[in-house]
Amino acid sequence: MLVVSEHGNVLEVPEDPAVVGWWDRGAAPGSTAGSVLIAGHININGHTGALAAIPWLAIGDAVSISNGDHVSRYRVRALHSYPKSTGLPKNLFDRNGVPQLVLITCGGPFDSTARSYEDNIVAFADPA
Repeated sequence: MLVVSEHGNVLEVPEDPAVVGWWDRGAAPGSTAGSVLIAGHININGHTGALAAIPWLAIGDAVSISNGDHVSRYRVRALHSYPKSTGLPKNLFDRNGVPQLVLITCGGPFDSTARSYEDNIVAFADPA
């Protein structure tokens, strides 16, 4: 897992599709408050991404995050799709609220001209 940062309010995602990034201004995995925000690719240039399963998650599915010697466990409570043209809701980036895991990847229609998916798929999960 790499650290991802905001530059000009744009969340940078690791280029390697096998790697996910953790938003460095949010909560750390296992925190008791705020959003643990993880971002990664669904696929890129024909290579399956680390978050390829996000669009197929179901409410109640288990998600685990390991950061070396500690595993944090969560249960999916919601899935939403947001058009990239409108951006992501600010509440995803909550630093002090209820603890939650927020997984962000791309999805929806693929724009072959822009070589990008048109939407962001977001999974929300509660600590288990």
